[in-house]
Amino acid sequence: MDKALQLSWAAALLLATTMAHAALVTWTFQNAGFNDGGQLSGFFKVESVSIPGSTVPIDDFDVKTTAGTTIATPFEYTPANSKGVMFLAPCVSGNCGPFPDIHFGASDFERDLGFGLLGLLTDSGGNFEIDGAAGEIVSASGQSQFRDASGSLYAPPVPEPSSIVLLGIGAGLVLLFRKQLQFI
Repeated sequence: MDKALQLSWAAALLLATTMAHAALVTWTFQNAGFNDGGQLSGFFKVESVSIPGSTVPIDDFDVKTTAGTTIATPFEYTPANSKGVMFLAPCVSGNCGPFPDIHFGASDFERDLGFGLLGLLTDSGGNFEIDGAAGEIVSASGQSQFRDASGSLYAPPVPEPSSIVLLGIGAGLVLLFRKQLQFI
């Protein structure tokens, strides 16, 4: 392999490491339900954020709720009929609320599923409990019904993108030196 090609390859690998960024992580509801017997299931994909006051749209999600005694109609929150958003509360008087709130609101503004988490969602996955201020609200004909939610979110551990790039660089260097040793 000539010197110019080696330098070009090394430059491309270095550029790839600087371009590596966090990928979307898929979070799945586990053992999640409502106090009226309804169930909560599905997933959403989001990139982690830790900056107070940040708002991140959630564009890929499919969250299903089943009927219970308080809210008798099931609903499926999808990008076709709802908006998803995750936000971190801004700092107030030096106190930052670091834990995210996540909301899925139906386009007709009659349903909203919202919950906070007891921890930051990370790019490396994990298991996070849904806090006590979680629930679904349905507003129709001037009346609102609310039910509490509980459960957890889970995402399998995901390697950091920079780790994957470094692994690629290492494999490339091994191949490069192997080729050079064959010519000696």
